[in-house]
Amino acid sequence: VALALSHGNVDEMRLTPTTAEASREAIEAIENAQQIVLGPGSLYTSILATLLVPGIAEAINASSARLVYVANVSTQDGETLGMDCADHLAALIRRRGMRPPAAIVANEASVTFPPPLEPLQVDSEVLATYGVDVVLGHLVDLSSTVPRHDPVRLGGALARLI
Repeated sequence: VALALSHGNVDEMRLTPTTAEASREAIEAIENAQQIVLGPGSLYTSILATLLVPGIAEAINASSARLVYVANVSTQDGETLGMDCADHLAALIRRRGMRPPAAIVANEASVTFPPPLEPLQVDSEVLATYGVDVVLGHLVDLSSTVPRHDPVRLGGALARLI
């Protein structure tokens, strides 16, 4: 909550309570997965917060499953203003010591947002330096009043990666 209400760069994240740990069911699901999908969701308060739980990042790194990161459609006020997709990826790797994903799925459709939000910029050449494949597609739900991922389009893109 503190992150979502703040503005600026995130320097540190902590998990409370410090005794939290991953459930056996969560670890087994990761171990048995063919593909692990991170996102879409708030970079810090959804994705990285989940990876703070002891055992989760370690299980993902030990898994032979294909790791996929779903890039957000836009920047997020209070969390990722001024960041591009490569910044999101760097935060993921840096903050939790995660292995780079095999692929990043990102929206390529033109979308407008109210300021200060803007479409998340995806530079495939920069992302390739991390050794990831970039899968672009029209992933926006056109029926929504707020631009967000269309679950059917996103699901189709993810299914093609398996």
